[in-house]
Parts: sequence; structure tokens; C-alpha cells
Amino acid sequence: MAEFERLIRSQLSPEEGAEVQRVSQLAQQLLSHLESSMELITALHIHGAQSRAIQDTVGRLEDQLGFGSEVVLAPQDGLVTGGSARHC
Repeated sequence: MAEFERLIRSQLSPEEGAEVQRVSQLAQQLLSHLESSMELITALHIHGAQSRAIQDTVGRLEDQLGFGSEVVLAPQDGLVTGGSARHC
């Protein structure tokens, strides 16, 4: 069974507390998704196979959680970046 552990400071501002709650909700949703998909992920995890099938399986939840797919810009665009959370 998968699990996550939340590590936070003992004193949080109200804004930080709200953010911690939101992150905990996101983590719990992701954990539930991974647990419900574990059998499929295990079946797809084959030595030498492309990782795209697993990425697609895990990624089904990304839009619901507010995450976008990785975007890679060329250096001539002035910025090179990866995926990011739209909620933060």
C-alpha cells in the first residue's frame, strides 16, 4: 500500500495552513489514483517497454489536479521549463 508523509513547521500562518491543506488534498487524490491503478501500472511495467503507457495512466489525473503536461521551450524562446502546478 502506498502512503505519503506530510512534514510541516509547527507554526503556520493562516495562508500557509490553507496551502498545506490544499497540498494534502492533492496528495490524497494522487495516492488514491495510484492505488486504484496499481494493477494496471504493474502490468505495464515491463523491462524495455516505453514508459509512455505508465505516464498516460498516471497522467489521467493531472488535469483534475490542476497540473499540466510538461512543456519544453527551446533556448531561443528565452526560457526552458518543465511541467508546473496551476494551483500554486
